[in-house]
Amino acid sequence: MENDELRAYGTASPLYQVPKGYERRMQIVAALSSLFAEHSIDEINISMICEEAHISRPTFYRYFNDKHEVINWYHLMYSQQVLYQVGKTLTWHEATVLMFQHVLKERDFYRRAYAESDTFESLTRITEHTSNREHLATFEANGVPVTKELVYELKFWNRSVNAAIKQWANDGFSLSPEDFAHYLDCCRPSDLQHAMDDPVLRRRRQSSEAYTLG
Repeated sequence: MENDELRAYGTASPLYQVPKGYERRMQIVAALSSLFAEHSIDEINISMICEEAHISRPTFYRYFNDKHEVINWYHLMYSQQVLYQVGKTLTWHEATVLMFQHVLKERDFYRRAYAESDTFESLTRITEHTSNREHLATFEANGVPVTKELVYELKFWNRSVNAAIKQWANDGFSLSPEDFAHYLDCCRPSDLQHAMDDPVLRRRRQSSEAYTLG
């Protein structure tokens, strides 16, 4: 792949670091999550979030522009932690189980987010952009040939996974994170399986062999 095509997805994340203002941001996320127990996104306003979080409006706007950005930031923050490890220390299945366990743990938060079409579309765009960027950078770092076909498969796969997650939420999270990840993994194109998983499995075998010889 040409470098300029890769740059279209932005710069891959460095080793994940806790963002500035993390504790205050999480305080706001917790407040919004608490409000989701009884209110939809449309019913919630900034004053309600501030009251629940015990902060002033200026404090809220120091960290977020609006309530939708709170949702996007929280989802992106966790997604980046997991996505950055795919192809490095985790296989796609292992990382996805972790992500789905997180979604299930925060089921009320995500159910409300997915129920509102604009919010879901925003989450989808952010997740796809981040996932495409992280995976493509990892492919190149691992020496995987990044063909146009592989890029297309990746884009299609990420879009399909997001749609499946929304359906999972609409079905009341009836499948366990492990089963849900397994069923999706059965549909993953073989080229993506090799590109995402082979470097991790190869390093593990090498590490195991070195340990045995040692």
